[in-house]
Amino acid sequence: MSETNRISFIDKSVKLRKVKDVGELNELIAQCREQNKPFSCLDLSDVDLKNLNMTCLDIENVIFNTFDVKKSEYKQIYNVCFKGARLRNVSFAQCQLVRCNFDKWELTLKEQEKLSLELRINAGQKRETYLEEVDFFFCRFEACRFRKTNIKIADFRYSKFIDCSLGGSCIGLGDFYMAAFSGTTNFTDCLWSHCSITNATFENHCLRIKSINKLAQECYKDYSEIIIGHKRWLKQNPCADFSHQNDDEDKNRKTKSQAYIHQEASEVYALLSGFYAGKGLFRDSNFAYERAKRNEALKHYFTLNDALINMRMNLYKNVGNICKSLAGLFYFLLCWIMGFGYKITNVLICFILLVIGYSFVFHIKKDDYMILYNGAGCSLDNSIGGLKKIEDSMAWYNELAYSLNNSMGPFERFIEIVGCWLSSLQTTAGLLLIGFAGFIIANRIRNNY
Repeated sequence: MSETNRISFIDKSVKLRKVKDVGELNELIAQCREQNKPFSCLDLSDVDLKNLNMTCLDIENVIFNTFDVKKSEYKQIYNVCFKGARLRNVSFAQCQLVRCNFDKWELTLKEQEKLSLELRINAGQKRETYLEEVDFFFCRFEACRFRKTNIKIADFRYSKFIDCSLGGSCIGLGDFYMAAFSGTTNFTDCLWSHCSITNATFENHCLRIKSINKLAQECYKDYSEIIIGHKRWLKQNPCADFSHQNDDEDKNRKTKSQAYIHQEASEVYALLSGFYAGKGLFRDSNFAYERAKRNEALKHYFTLNDALINMRMNLYKNVGNICKSLAGLFYFLLCWIMGFGYKITNVLICFILLVIGYSFVFHIKKDDYMILYNGAGCSLDNSIGGLKKIEDSMAWYNELAYSLNNSMGPFERFIEIVGCWLSSLQTTAGLLLIGFAGFIIANRIRNNY
């Protein structure tokens, strides 16, 4: 029997049967197919796993391999097919998976005829490949396929993907910390929700921004309870059989922990924004930049809350944190008003208001302020007096026209100043808007491919 206390996701209450060789393994697979029962509670860590067909099996509480910090080599799993299989509470830690297939069970007619005879199953039906609570820690995937695969709660930390296909995969609560994606690994039409990709690297293709529903760090409950708080998820690192996660979370400092993880999310999106820009995906870069700024603002918000709560503990430090947080929130407000620099409507509205305000301040002289004030007051008095005496709207318009034609003094000067200002505004705005609008529109077309 195998010890399960130091293995992620494996149910510690079950006793595992240790399989000795490939012959015994093939017999167990055949029995499970014939009797239609789960392939469960087994330890395959000593079996040479090559050229196996485990399609459409219900695999539960099975150890393919475990991580051992004292071992330098990977265990190789070669050409094993898991299409249509349902894996739950399974460990592949420190495995080198070569040409393994986790695709959705969706076959062509020729494949259906062949597999119906070989496996004695209904090959025509579609069957999802589903992985839940699976440990792929420190694995190496070479030319593996996860097309249209559903994955929920999986440890991919420190893993490497080389020439793999993740197209159409739907992954929830996956931890890809320090994972590396290289070669022709692709992410076409996939959807990752509440996953952690902190310090993950993308060599060629990259996870597009539309494929990231949310990062795990953007949902504190999922991050705290599952990513770092799952009871059966044993966190390790390549140098030790334990891994330290988050100081503030360990000390139950919730507000500081929230500030920390939003800062982490902000850095992830900022790096993605730069990566997208380098690949010419400017639209994705803009959206990633906006998400980075929003998470940065949330970091400032939680830092501000923490400083206000703990004001008495360290006054000098917390006052500094409050000032920095308020400055950060004010900067985010400016970014939001300006549409984060890429929303053309926000940018143009802000620019027009800026030109109008600047033109007004630039044109009006000091001596003109009193004249404007008196002119505006005279106009207001005339309007109020006219409204009191005239009973209908048409008569009011006639009285207003008479007042304008016969006005003298401050009001006449007021009209002259406003007219000159409008003329100056027209000239200034015309010259600037033509150049600015052309620049913005050209860059918008280029940057939103």
